[in-house]
Amino acid sequence: MALPKVAADTTITNLGMRSDEHLLHFGLYEEPFVITGINHRFCYLSAQHRSVVERCLAVIDRRLGFGIVQGAVGTGKSTLAHLIYSRLSNHPEYTVAFNNDPAVPPTGFIRNVLAEYKQPNVGRQMDQLKNNFREFVYEQVLQQDKNVVLLVDEAQTMEPRTLELVRVLLNFEGDQGKFVQVIFFGQEELSEKLKRYKNIENRIMGVAHLEPLDRLETQNLLEYRLYVAGRKKPLFTSEAIDITHRSSSGIPRSICAIADEAIHLGYEARVDIIDEGITREAVKRVVL
Repeated sequence: MALPKVAADTTITNLGMRSDEHLLHFGLYEEPFVITGINHRFCYLSAQHRSVVERCLAVIDRRLGFGIVQGAVGTGKSTLAHLIYSRLSNHPEYTVAFNNDPAVPPTGFIRNVLAEYKQPNVGRQMDQLKNNFREFVYEQVLQQDKNVVLLVDEAQTMEPRTLELVRVLLNFEGDQGKFVQVIFFGQEELSEKLKRYKNIENRIMGVAHLEPLDRLETQNLLEYRLYVAGRKKPLFTSEAIDITHRSSSGIPRSICAIADEAIHLGYEARVDIIDEGITREAVKRVVL
């Protein structure tokens, strides 16, 4: 027996059709200002961001051992950490791991790091875990001529005992230099925290601080992301960019949040350009 036909839910269908109409309205192929996840195509690197990447790579390639990158929330630390991880992972001379949850006891930290390096967690005691890590590093460096790199995000959350463990790992060295290159990425209190632990602070060989973007860099970020998303001509007026920069304090995450809301408001108003009025309304609606 044939089954009865069921009428389509036009409400759901229409909602689905409308989901990307704001993009089509502004000549976009995809969302330009998404702030969740890491999409390297949309990663705008200002001069200071490029400088930070170069300084991190200098610490790594010269095998100096330890560097830190710090800045306010939303300035792009995690983005740069992922970018460096992706870049190094594509080159066979590096063995690289990324840890973004370091707020654990030392045993948990080293077990997580070994897992990131795809090494078995043999043993429960710290001495055994450190021996496992040492054997792995020595094999990578001395037998395979690799440069072992550990990138740690949210480093300001690390426990004192875990910081002491990192100090021990930094003691692995030879004629080539440090066997493990560690880069901390953290919020502005990171350097103040490390000052309380002189044994590790004295090992810092490179410090970089991410500052908010200036007005021109804000404009460049907006235009770069719009270009990647498919729009080849300006969308925001100069006054709209001024408001976005002032209201966001130059923080990239906040800039993108305002711009994303402004695009939706602009589509609702069926305008072709995002002006001062729409941007002010977007600022009111965004939690910064």
